[in-house]
Amino acid sequence: MRRIWVAFLLLAGLLFLSAHQGELKRFWQVLQQGEGRYLALAFLFEGIWYLHVALTFSLLYRALGLQERLSRLLLMALSMNFVNMVAPTGGFSGMTVFISEAREQGQSTARAMVATTLYILFEHLGFLAVLGLGLWVLIRRNRLTWVEISASAVMVAIVVGLASVVYLGSHSGRALGRFLAWAARNLNRVAHALHMDDLASEQSAQRFGHDLSRGLAFLRYNPRFLGLLALMGVLSKAWLMMVLLFVFLAFHIPLSPGTWVVTFMAAYLFLVVSPAPGGVGFAESAITLMLVSFGIPWEDATVVALTYRGITFWLPLLGGLLATRLLSMTRAHENARGQDEEA
Repeated sequence: MRRIWVAFLLLAGLLFLSAHQGELKRFWQVLQQGEGRYLALAFLFEGIWYLHVALTFSLLYRALGLQERLSRLLLMALSMNFVNMVAPTGGFSGMTVFISEAREQGQSTARAMVATTLYILFEHLGFLAVLGLGLWVLIRRNRLTWVEISASAVMVAIVVGLASVVYLGSHSGRALGRFLAWAARNLNRVAHALHMDDLASEQSAQRFGHDLSRGLAFLRYNPRFLGLLALMGVLSKAWLMMVLLFVFLAFHIPLSPGTWVVTFMAAYLFLVVSPAPGGVGFAESAITLMLVSFGIPWEDATVVALTYRGITFWLPLLGGLLATRLLSMTRAHENARGQDEEA
């Protein structure tokens, strides 16, 4: 990645961590009260989840004809989640990590864009299975409110929009280009109404559509690969749900299957659709309020929220910050070594 962009991300991450020192301290204090063996298992499944993400990208890269080591894909996955946390856009800001790495290696940036687009789509599709089950539990328990309905509608809209783009791109680059140009044109109209300059270029949007379409064309001939991606998306959520399960066990908090599903649903849903970076404040509140509504004491609910978010958000944020720096350093070293060999 470019040095200026890396410096900006690292600065944003450090400022974000500095502004939320209180959450980190509370997480550490709460962590010391839990049972060590279950907390160790929670950390283990979080690590498995990151390895799963790297393996998913490895599958996508091979299918698209891109080359990258699994160890580097793991660093890129950590960095991607870090970027998504400090610059939340429903998962799309992390796309820049893979695009930048592909550009540095002289590989197709369009194919890297396709890989990240498909990853985001099937991650969200995997969550829809949990979302449907969670909403059913809330309806059965007469706990469904407009908050969950509104957030779920936004989530479904994101998935439908992304799936539509992928479908268009896999069948017609021209149609996708026209659609994106139309979107850019209407976005600029809104900007003009607010006395702002153009926010998007119609020509760039069309070129982007054609580039994306070339990478997506292979999907028409690989239906089994789509099934594999769907399975990987569901498994991804299973690993994170195991993290949540062991958090409950670590603090000896009783848990029913329905409460387990709904709590995870709330945690992930408000991570994605929250207006705050990484869902800070929103996800914790959603977890706590959901558990309290099911009869779990405030103190226990708060402990679960702080611990789960600490393991799945705050520690990966620190790891992603280091991974982003390491990616930049190793790429600079490889480029320098390549120049020396040419000389």
